[in-house]
Order: sequence, then structure tokens, then C-alpha cells
Amino acid sequence: MSHTNFKDKGRTNQSLLLFGDGDGGGGPQLEHLERLKRLKDFEGVPKVKFSTCHEFFRDLEKSATNLQKWEGELYLELHNGTYTSVAEIKNYCRRMEIKLRDLEIVSSIANLADREGFRYKIN
Repeated sequence: MSHTNFKDKGRTNQSLLLFGDGDGGGGPQLEHLERLKRLKDFEGVPKVKFSTCHEFFRDLEKSATNLQKWEGELYLELHNGTYTSVAEIKNYCRRMEIKLRDLEIVSSIANLADREGFRYKIN
């Protein structure tokens, strides 16, 4: 990231970069970890440190000034229509969501039609 694009300049000198395969489920691969290792102390590029999100935010709270607070839902305008490496899993999840919705509808109708005999039971 260029220092001219760093919108929190003046508040902190740290930024968080999530990396890995896919859009949240694949995690880092060996080549990502190797690149991280090689860039750790590479002259001319920002210092890179591997850590957890928890460690990043803990360190950020200690070192940053005038942090902004966001309440409510985040809208990530650049994340719309992204592709995923796990599209098949997302497809199966969506199909299951539809089946669960249908089950809820049928169960509600059955409950209304036969209040005494029908029992919606979750095991």
C-alpha cells in the first residue's frame, strides 16, 4: 500500500492485511508464508509482521491516537460480486438454507392445521 493511500496516516503507522486463498475460508498457503518470511526485513518496503487479528488490535489500541469508531453494519463497496474458490460449498449451503426455510413453512402450516397432534421437535 502506498503511503499516499493510507487513510489512517496521522493516527497510526500500522495496517492489517488479511491474506490467503479464497475469500475467507482458504487460509494462507505455503507460498504466502514463504513470501511473508522473505519480506519481513526487506529494505525499501514496509515492515511486515505475522500475527493474529487479536494481537493487531491490541497493539493498535496501545499505539494509535484519535481512532475512529464505527457502529452499525459495514458496507464494503469493493467486495461486491467477488468470486470464491469454494463456490460448490456455498451452493450446497444455499440449497440447505432453502430446504430449512421450506421445512419451517410446512411445519408452521402443520402446527396451525393440527394444533394438538403436531409437535415440531428438534433433536
